[in-house]
Amino acid sequence: MAADPVIYCLENLTDYAQFERLCHDLMASEGYSNIEPLGGMKDKGRDAIHVSKSNANGVCIFAYSVREDWRKKLSEDAEKIRSHGHKCSRLAFLCTASFSSSQRDEAVSFIERTFGWSLDLYGLERLRVLLRTKHERLLASHPQIFSPPFFPAVAGLSLSPSHDCILIDHADGDEALATWLYRRLTLAGYLVWCRSVAPTAGTSITETIASLVKQRAFRFVCVLSPAAAQDPDVGSRRAMALTVGGDRSPGFVIPVSSAPLDRATLDERTRQLDMIPFEESWRTGLEQLLTSLEMAGCPRAAGGNEIALRSYMLENLLSSVSERVMANRFPVLQIPQVIHRYCSRIALPPEQEGELSLQWAFRQVTPQSFLGFHRAPRDKEKELGITSAGGASWSDVPEMDGIATRNLVPELIRKSLIVTSVQKGLYFCKDRRTLYFPSGLLRSDRLYFVKPDGGTSFVNVVGKRKYWRPSLSSEYRYHLAPVFSVQRTVDGGLVVVMRVRVHLTDTKGTVLQPRAALSRRKHLCGDWWNEDWLHRTLAIMQFLAVNGTITCGDDVDSTVRVSAVPDEWTVPVSIDERAISQSSDIRKEILERAYQEDDFEESDGEPNG
Repeated sequence: MAADPVIYCLENLTDYAQFERLCHDLMASEGYSNIEPLGGMKDKGRDAIHVSKSNANGVCIFAYSVREDWRKKLSEDAEKIRSHGHKCSRLAFLCTASFSSSQRDEAVSFIERTFGWSLDLYGLERLRVLLRTKHERLLASHPQIFSPPFFPAVAGLSLSPSHDCILIDHADGDEALATWLYRRLTLAGYLVWCRSVAPTAGTSITETIASLVKQRAFRFVCVLSPAAAQDPDVGSRRAMALTVGGDRSPGFVIPVSSAPLDRATLDERTRQLDMIPFEESWRTGLEQLLTSLEMAGCPRAAGGNEIALRSYMLENLLSSVSERVMANRFPVLQIPQVIHRYCSRIALPPEQEGELSLQWAFRQVTPQSFLGFHRAPRDKEKELGITSAGGASWSDVPEMDGIATRNLVPELIRKSLIVTSVQKGLYFCKDRRTLYFPSGLLRSDRLYFVKPDGGTSFVNVVGKRKYWRPSLSSEYRYHLAPVFSVQRTVDGGLVVVMRVRVHLTDTKGTVLQPRAALSRRKHLCGDWWNEDWLHRTLAIMQFLAVNGTITCGDDVDSTVRVSAVPDEWTVPVSIDERAISQSSDIRKEILERAYQEDDFEESDGEPNG
């Protein structure tokens, strides 16, 4: 076993793709800022290429190897480069082999004499020196190679020194904002760690964060709220970060507020810091945070990471032509002013709650009391003995029967849309708790609609597909399934967000298990682009509407009205869809992530929406 952990890990690595990425990063850090990865099974001798900005003829080609017979591999790659006619003035060859000075000199002389190129040779010892000195931070960036037990790690991050990470700490009640920040900062190209998404089981959160602050953190973002100010553990971690930051750089700790906060409840050092407010607008707060990180020079997707991203994403995806953008959100036009209270003579049997929720939009407070915009169906009123027991103007009271009206109103709107959907003929799946279009509801299972340009078209709400597998192909059925949610806009209004899902069964109507459903969903939706999703969204909303408006309820004063015309804007730039369609690899990855996140939304025991 090698005495040096770097040498041991390089000698025993099994993931050649990760070694390529390490080499890309290392060469970018050595000054080849324009390096472009080209590796793969048919790279024609080129794992990467770099063209000098000042000299078009200054082309350096990179070749990497983990083979023991490095000298043979060097000759093979050089011959491939020449046989394919690639322009080259310099060859950089990186390998995990050890060689003597005479072997190095012979290889350099051979390449110059045979091909006319200069050779820059990196062997095992030269890689070790670079990774142990001026590029030590790369050890932390490649935990797949430099992994425990030789290189310690906690909660998914290597503890090799590299101050390149944004740490996010929060109280339990602020997990939503912290997780959202984690995703947004990651998309912006930053390396981010957040305890709400990190693998921390079996470890001490305080000790884990202390280790990461000392070894990995560039900035420490603490989410503050009244609950966080009273949490002693959050306070102790913040104090520790303030101490470390005081020795490292000003502005190390960045406090962000998730809710209105009395600064008097904070410790003296935190009170002196400028706080980024998120309580009014997450978007505005994020913009301020990104500006702060950029001004501080926070490391982001530089070197190999940025290069790898560029190799997948195409140039010139944006066009200067203005574009009409339509959202899958629909304005709520009318909300009943009064929320009524109803009481029943007998308690609602638990087995009937789900059935009743498909006929009546209500919130059950106790087994015999309910809140809703309008009355229950007459047969249910008679069966359960439901009678009116007063009510209140929801805009004038903060809560009813202990339930905040701010939350109750969106809930009743969403449930009203579910009831209307069932009245229109949609079925409800108890297994997946989703609404879906059944076969036979529409002629030929086609839903006709009006497109944004005024033309008419149709979409299939039910269909059958064949899923090919090497062992045994199988057929499955899909049904369009609308999912509703209600959100508040910046100006305080309410909008309905309608997402299109698919309900998947076998040819006999049996619901597919989650794993099988996910693979079929990717198979089915892999070719659905923006226009395809928009058409299905418009078709479903227009189906539920009459004259452009979805009406829920019978009485004028207790009616919920939602527009079937989506919100839209005109933006000064547009996306080149043709360019995006060529990037199939990145699109598949995005789709897979989206399906994994959105496959099954959390349910509170009611129909999903």
